[in-house]
Amino acid sequence: MRKIVLVLLALSLALALTACGSKKTLTAEEPAESPVVTHPDGSAAGSNSTDNVPKLNYEIGQAYPMPSATDKNAELEKLIAEALPGKDLKDSTYYYNSANLNDDDTDEIAALVVDTAYEPDGGALVLATKKDGKLTLLQVINGVSAPVIVSDTVSNGWHDLIIPDEMGNGWIVLNWDGKQYPADKGKSLAKVDDQSGFALFYNDVASGDSLHF
Repeated sequence: MRKIVLVLLALSLALALTACGSKKTLTAEEPAESPVVTHPDGSAAGSNSTDNVPKLNYEIGQAYPMPSATDKNAELEKLIAEALPGKDLKDSTYYYNSANLNDDDTDEIAALVVDTAYEPDGGALVLATKKDGKLTLLQVINGVSAPVIVSDTVSNGWHDLIIPDEMGNGWIVLNWDGKQYPADKGKSLAKVDDQSGFALFYNDVASGDSLHF
């Protein structure tokens, strides 16, 4: 009788060990947690990607709306002053966004400089990049209004820029020509309904919610 009890105990122990081993194997094969999804500005995406974005009367097609940065940027302000030497910045304000225009490891900075009393003919778009750790001017494009769409389409390694035309009746597509965006040459575009990318300076510019120099 004692032998039978010992055999039964041994069998119970073996079954318990087998069950534990099986459970461990299943746990190890469980899938990893879902990766964190981020927007172009680096913020984490939620269930509704535009929950915290203001609703503005901008036509941006399928582009993701990106309000401007809210912190002043002293290095950028110095660069803007050098890029616009004849402009009295005491009467101007600016918006800026980071955007990787050429899909490398470094974000460019796009700044829109406007007069304090915003005029419909727009302001100056200042594009800059980091070179050897220092912010360096790429170019200045005048007569630009918000928003500026960084398109998903690419020309010569750089994303196309889509800006409102000066008459406010349509859009202009600027293609990188290998050295810069041609400020006075662009393809007319009536609508941006089918355009994707992300819309910089998605702010109520007329309200004056910009950064002061």
